[in-house]
Amino acid sequence: MRRLVVIALSEASPQLVEHFCDQGQMPHTQVLRDTGLLGRTRYSTPYLLTPQMWATIVTGRGPGSHGVFDYWQRQADGSFIETRGCNIRGRCFWDELSDRGISSGIVNVPMTYPPPKISGFSLSGQDAPGAHHSIAWPPTFYQELTRQFGRYHHKDIFPGGQTKERYARILLDEVRRQCDLFEWLAARDDWRFLMLYSSGPAFAQHYFWADMERGDGPTACVIDQTFQAADEMIGRVSDILRSDDHIFVISECGAGPIGGGVRLNAWLHQQGFLEYKSHTGSHSFRAQGLSKLHVAAQRYLPKNLFYLANSLPLKSWIQAAIAADRIDWSRTVAFHRGKGEGNIYLNVAGRDPAGILPESDYERVRAEIITRLMELHDPKTGSRAATAVHRREEIFSGEYIDSAPDLIVEWDGFRYMPSEDLDESGEIFGDRTREYMTWPTTGSHRPEGLLVARGKDICSGTLASPIELIDLAPTWLSLLNCPLPPTLQGQPAREVLRLDCAQRT
Repeated sequence: MRRLVVIALSEASPQLVEHFCDQGQMPHTQVLRDTGLLGRTRYSTPYLLTPQMWATIVTGRGPGSHGVFDYWQRQADGSFIETRGCNIRGRCFWDELSDRGISSGIVNVPMTYPPPKISGFSLSGQDAPGAHHSIAWPPTFYQELTRQFGRYHHKDIFPGGQTKERYARILLDEVRRQCDLFEWLAARDDWRFLMLYSSGPAFAQHYFWADMERGDGPTACVIDQTFQAADEMIGRVSDILRSDDHIFVISECGAGPIGGGVRLNAWLHQQGFLEYKSHTGSHSFRAQGLSKLHVAAQRYLPKNLFYLANSLPLKSWIQAAIAADRIDWSRTVAFHRGKGEGNIYLNVAGRDPAGILPESDYERVRAEIITRLMELHDPKTGSRAATAVHRREEIFSGEYIDSAPDLIVEWDGFRYMPSEDLDESGEIFGDRTREYMTWPTTGSHRPEGLLVARGKDICSGTLASPIELIDLAPTWLSLLNCPLPPTLQGQPAREVLRLDCAQRT
């Protein structure tokens, strides 16, 4: 009975993977590429966020239908919650497999907390609070895992509170640790579908891209080494597979250099759409204290206590309290919130908790923000920062678009990201430094990701065009001979399947 494995290398740049293959630095991936199918994935929505992309992958539905838009998402009452897998509306493709008695292993995949109770086993990804038996299904699976490997290093791969050089060592150690885990999982016989996710490539690209481009210094080779460790992971899993198994290596998007960070709230304040409370500009002593508490928790809290800390509503409360303490909602009509790549929310009367913008002015204000943002220029380059500013209904459709941001900024070449630092009163442009880090982000997302696949029912060669993320789940269901549910919005990628090879170049 044929099986299917998907190894997801988060945000792995296809250009880097092909370069490393050509240089002999990723020999196992090179073999898959040269004997199987090489292509790209693509996310056509200009809003490249992990929760939204992965909810699209696992449901085969668009954001307006699965309801996930950001790391922090606005609810019907205007409040914001930290987004987790339980916020996905609708069924995931592994539910369809489970209904038909096809056992799956879903490991470390984003948007899977609480863990799916499927036929097989599951281990929640980065949306889970931390290492704890409640992040696994069945509970005996977590016990088995920890007996084999000791404490599960769930949040250890995140960079908060580390020096750059120390984090480089932690990152590589954790990716190599995942190699052992993934090999052990692949050797089990209680799955027909196995999905394994590694966030190592994403973190390496975000935090060490400039080091790679400079080519010198103690962290210049972090990206190379991380991709080599990921290749070792691919090789060790591939060696265990049977001759008639199928394997996919994918990334949900790619990566490239970042031009800088943009303080969207500072820009909105400058333009008169957002007002701060008058006591200390954008900072109050209470907000500063809460910010320091948040940073200290990231920096000093032992990883084995993350589950307890993140299970409490403390993080959401701190985020809400900081915003409430800084922003004068009685004079604010638009604001940026969350980790979005360019999300702007309007503060609408009758919709939002402290809304002041009359519904009759909603379109006028959106048009004003669009016009002014399109005039925003990067002072370093003199070029426009934004390619477009989209109204949400222009790029999303479905019953849940009311949870989407009112406006989405599409940055020029995807080379900017909103700054996450706590100083929203400074210059509009600058380094993008995350609030609990001591060095800036130098890599950002790109819409095309990696796709390498091999198997008896999979074509070989090179795809002429990318595969949309929404079509991946239907493709995998087809390879497992599982009927496609009518709720799917994606379609099997016929150019991948051997019966349809004639459609390929």
